[in-house]
Amino acid sequence: MNRNGVSPAVPHIFPFKHQTKAEIPAELQSIYVERDGAWMLDVEGAVDKAKLEEFRATNVAVMKERDELKQRFEGIDPDEVRKLAEEKRRLEEAQQLKAGEVEKVIEARVRSVKSDLDKHLAGLTSTVVRPRALRERIRATAEELAKRYAVAEG
Repeated sequence: MNRNGVSPAVPHIFPFKHQTKAEIPAELQSIYVERDGAWMLDVEGAVDKAKLEEFRATNVAVMKERDELKQRFEGIDPDEVRKLAEEKRRLEEAQQLKAGEVEKVIEARVRSVKSDLDKHLAGLTSTVVRPRALRERIRATAEELAKRYAVAEG
Protein backbone atom coordinates (compact mmCIF):
# COMPACT_ATOMS: atom_id res chain seq x y z
CA MET A 1 0.00 0.00 0.00
CA ASN A 2 1.13 3.53 -0.67
CA ARG A 3 0.91 6.52 1.72
CA ASN A 4 -2.78 7.06 0.82
CA GLY A 5 -3.67 3.54 1.90
CA VAL A 6 -4.38 2.35 -1.63
CA SER A 7 -2.75 -0.74 -3.05
CA PRO A 8 -0.47 -0.09 -6.08
CA ALA A 9 -2.52 -2.70 -7.93
CA VAL A 10 -5.59 -0.44 -7.68
CA PRO A 11 -6.04 1.78 -10.73
CA HIS A 12 -5.45 5.51 -10.32
CA ILE A 13 -8.58 6.36 -12.28
CA PHE A 14 -11.72 5.43 -10.39
CA PRO A 15 -14.99 5.03 -12.27
CA PHE A 16 -17.54 7.52 -11.00
CA LYS A 17 -20.42 5.06 -11.06
CA HIS A 18 -20.92 1.31 -10.62
CA GLN A 19 -24.20 -0.52 -11.00
CA THR A 20 -23.49 -2.95 -8.15
CA LYS A 21 -21.26 -2.98 -5.07
CA ALA A 22 -19.69 -6.21 -6.33
CA GLU A 23 -18.10 -4.28 -9.24
CA ILE A 24 -16.11 -2.13 -6.79
CA PRO A 25 -12.72 -3.47 -5.64
CA ALA A 26 -12.91 -4.34 -1.93
CA GLU A 27 -10.26 -1.80 -0.94
CA LEU A 28 -12.22 1.02 -2.64
CA GLN A 29 -15.71 0.22 -1.37
CA SER A 30 -15.32 2.70 1.47
CA ILE A 31 -15.13 5.64 -0.96
CA TYR A 32 -18.38 4.75 -2.78
CA VAL A 33 -21.92 5.47 -1.61
CA GLU A 34 -25.25 4.17 -2.86
CA ARG A 35 -27.40 6.80 -4.62
CA ASP A 36 -30.41 6.29 -6.83
CA GLY A 37 -29.85 2.54 -7.14
CA ALA A 38 -26.19 2.80 -8.18
CA TRP A 39 -22.85 3.11 -6.41
CA MET A 40 -21.27 6.53 -6.85
CA LEU A 41 -17.77 7.74 -6.02
CA ASP A 42 -18.22 9.89 -2.91
CA VAL A 43 -16.57 13.07 -4.16
CA GLU A 44 -17.75 16.58 -3.38
CA GLY A 45 -18.79 18.52 -6.46
CA ALA A 46 -18.66 15.57 -8.86
CA VAL A 47 -21.62 14.91 -11.14
CA ASP A 48 -22.56 12.09 -13.44
CA LYS A 49 -21.09 12.47 -16.93
CA ALA A 50 -24.55 12.22 -18.53
CA LYS A 51 -25.82 15.12 -16.38
CA LEU A 52 -22.77 17.18 -17.27
CA GLU A 53 -23.24 16.53 -20.99
CA GLU A 54 -26.93 17.44 -20.71
CA PHE A 55 -26.00 20.69 -18.93
CA ARG A 56 -23.39 21.51 -21.57
CA ALA A 57 -25.78 20.80 -24.45
CA THR A 58 -28.46 22.99 -22.86
CA ASN A 59 -25.92 25.73 -22.19
CA VAL A 60 -24.72 25.66 -25.81
CA ALA A 61 -28.32 25.80 -27.09
CA VAL A 62 -29.19 28.72 -24.81
CA MET A 63 -26.06 30.62 -25.81
CA LYS A 64 -26.81 30.04 -29.50
CA GLU A 65 -30.38 31.27 -29.04
CA ARG A 66 -29.11 34.33 -27.15
CA ASP A 67 -26.60 35.13 -29.91
CA GLU A 68 -29.28 34.76 -32.61
CA LEU A 69 -31.61 37.10 -30.72
CA LYS A 70 -28.83 39.63 -30.13
CA GLN A 71 -28.02 39.60 -33.85
CA ARG A 72 -31.69 39.81 -34.84
CA PHE A 73 -32.40 42.79 -32.58
CA GLU A 74 -29.03 44.52 -32.84
CA GLY A 75 -29.46 48.29 -32.93
CA ILE A 76 -33.10 48.16 -31.83
CA ASP A 77 -33.98 50.07 -28.68
CA PRO A 78 -37.01 48.39 -27.00
CA ASP A 79 -37.98 51.60 -25.18
CA GLU A 80 -37.96 53.53 -28.45
CA VAL A 81 -40.08 50.85 -30.13
CA ARG A 82 -42.61 51.07 -27.29
CA LYS A 83 -42.73 54.87 -27.63
CA LEU A 84 -43.25 54.62 -31.39
CA ALA A 85 -46.00 52.02 -31.00
CA GLU A 86 -47.75 54.23 -28.44
CA GLU A 87 -47.45 57.26 -30.73
CA LYS A 88 -48.85 55.23 -33.64
CA ARG A 89 -51.80 54.14 -31.47
CA ARG A 90 -52.47 57.74 -30.45
CA LEU A 91 -52.35 59.00 -34.04
CA GLU A 92 -54.69 56.23 -35.23
CA GLU A 93 -57.04 56.98 -32.34
CA ALA A 94 -57.04 60.71 -33.16
CA GLN A 95 -57.79 59.92 -36.80
CA GLN A 96 -60.71 57.67 -35.76
CA LEU A 97 -62.08 60.37 -33.46
CA LYS A 98 -61.91 62.95 -36.26
CA ALA A 99 -63.81 60.52 -38.49
CA GLY A 100 -66.49 60.18 -35.80
CA GLU A 101 -65.62 56.55 -34.98
CA VAL A 102 -65.84 56.98 -31.20
CA GLU A 103 -67.16 53.43 -30.68
CA LYS A 104 -64.06 51.95 -32.37
CA VAL A 105 -61.80 53.98 -30.07
CA ILE A 106 -63.70 52.84 -26.98
CA GLU A 107 -63.67 49.20 -28.14
CA ALA A 108 -59.90 49.36 -28.75
CA ARG A 109 -59.29 50.85 -25.30
CA VAL A 110 -61.46 48.23 -23.60
CA ARG A 111 -59.65 45.43 -25.49
CA SER A 112 -56.31 46.88 -24.42
CA VAL A 113 -57.32 47.15 -20.76
CA LYS A 114 -58.81 43.64 -20.83
CA SER A 115 -55.64 42.26 -22.38
CA ASP A 116 -53.47 43.93 -19.73
CA LEU A 117 -55.72 42.63 -16.95
CA ASP A 118 -55.68 39.11 -18.44
CA LYS A 119 -51.87 39.18 -18.49
CA HIS A 120 -51.70 40.32 -14.89
CA LEU A 121 -54.30 37.75 -13.83
CA ALA A 122 -52.34 34.99 -15.57
CA GLY A 123 -49.25 36.08 -13.64
CA LEU A 124 -51.17 36.04 -10.39
CA THR A 125 -52.72 32.62 -10.94
CA SER A 126 -49.42 31.06 -11.99
CA THR A 127 -47.98 31.58 -8.53
CA VAL A 128 -49.30 30.91 -5.08
CA VAL A 129 -50.16 34.28 -3.59
CA ARG A 130 -51.55 35.02 -0.15
CA PRO A 131 -54.95 36.79 -0.20
CA ARG A 132 -53.55 40.05 1.19
CA ALA A 133 -50.69 40.12 -1.29
CA LEU A 134 -53.15 39.29 -4.08
CA ARG A 135 -55.40 42.20 -3.10
CA GLU A 136 -52.41 44.55 -3.01
CA ARG A 137 -51.18 43.43 -6.43
CA ILE A 138 -54.66 43.79 -7.95
CA ARG A 139 -55.06 47.27 -6.43
CA ALA A 140 -51.62 48.35 -7.67
CA THR A 141 -52.33 46.98 -11.14
CA ALA A 142 -55.71 48.70 -11.29
CA GLU A 143 -54.19 52.02 -10.17
CA GLU A 144 -51.39 51.74 -12.72
CA LEU A 145 -53.84 50.92 -15.53
CA ALA A 146 -56.17 53.75 -14.50
CA LYS A 147 -53.28 56.22 -14.60
CA ARG A 148 -52.05 54.93 -17.96
CA TYR A 149 -55.44 55.20 -19.63
CA ALA A 150 -56.34 58.48 -17.96
CA VAL A 151 -53.17 59.96 -19.48
CA ALA A 152 -54.01 58.42 -22.85
CA GLU A 153 -57.41 60.11 -22.82
CA GLY A 154 -55.96 63.52 -21.91
